[in-house]
Amino acid sequence: QLQARGSRVKSLACDPGASRTELENTSLKHGKLPTWLPGVNKFITQSAADGSSNIILACFSPEAESGDLYMPSKVLTGPPKKSISRGEPVKRGTEMLTTSAENKDLAWRMSHVALGPEPDFAW
Repeated sequence: QLQARGSRVKSLACDPGASRTELENTSLKHGKLPTWLPGVNKFITQSAADGSSNIILACFSPEAESGDLYMPSKVLTGPPKKSISRGEPVKRGTEMLTTSAENKDLAWRMSHVALGPEPDFAW
């Protein structure tokens, strides 16, 4: 819809995977995570820096386009990969929930709830 309006703004998504950040500490502090989880997480998570690599790629890669999703190559960890390109799954048969028309419409409607019915994207 941004492109249909002639906007130069790109809309991309990033999944940091399972990354060790302050979110875990804050969630523990407020009782939102089981206390045993951090002990397990150190074996199945990546550093916050590695988790941010998806965002960095989306922001600065010359191949990044609207509708792309970058995520860890091993689902929870690993170097970034483009899982969705221009709104379509890179690998056929994946990302069905992410690319469903119903979920896209829901995300667009909820962005209007958060930003207002006519957000000004002409920065």
